[in-house]
Amino acid sequence: MIETEKYEPPVEPEADKIHRLVKAGIGALPMLSGTIVEVFNALVENPLQKRRGEWLHALSMAINKAEIDIEKLQTDQEATQKVLSAILQSTDIALKTNDKNVHETLIRMVLHTLRNSDEEDDVLSVYFSTARQMTSSHFTVLTFVSNRKSLTSNGGELKACESAFISEVENLDGKSANIPATRILKDLVSMELIYSPERSPSRLGGTNYCTHCLSQFGEQFLKFAFDTRED
Repeated sequence: MIETEKYEPPVEPEADKIHRLVKAGIGALPMLSGTIVEVFNALVENPLQKRRGEWLHALSMAINKAEIDIEKLQTDQEATQKVLSAILQSTDIALKTNDKNVHETLIRMVLHTLRNSDEEDDVLSVYFSTARQMTSSHFTVLTFVSNRKSLTSNGGELKACESAFISEVENLDGKSANIPATRILKDLVSMELIYSPERSPSRLGGTNYCTHCLSQFGEQFLKFAFDTRED
């Protein structure tokens, strides 16, 4: 059982390091430093501490609720190191966004690491590096793509299919109206989470996102991020 009130990160997060250095730099200014430091503390320090506390509390509560055998875990040094890496990486990401849906996804990723310690260290790092680049909108669109049947033939229908697909993505619940669907889809392709299979229809000067489906890596990542069942 984790004592949530006492839980603190084992190392100084990068955000804290930056804050400390900036604050020190401001304090060294010859004039107005006191006022600037007060403003900096109000806008950065207190909210950062609050965000860190809320994140660590939510993570600790989730681990306690999952009834993870911490004592048993501690006897496996390799698994312990993987879990530590997952907690540190997820915490670094969580401190840089106030997106609660992303926080929930990060918690599931940590829980997956706790329950299934067979993933290689470099694979875990790539998973968290991928999550670092994503917003709730990215996860929403990725999940949507995973649950639909892509267009694989009849190129004559491509233009109409693409228009309908983009419109559907634009109006998904959970996707920000301020982020173009094509930007999110382009990001997912860049991260190699989705792809267009060989011999899929295409058109000159136009996109063919409606032909895209999850890549093998995309399937593995989505399972890691959303499936916390024990293997």
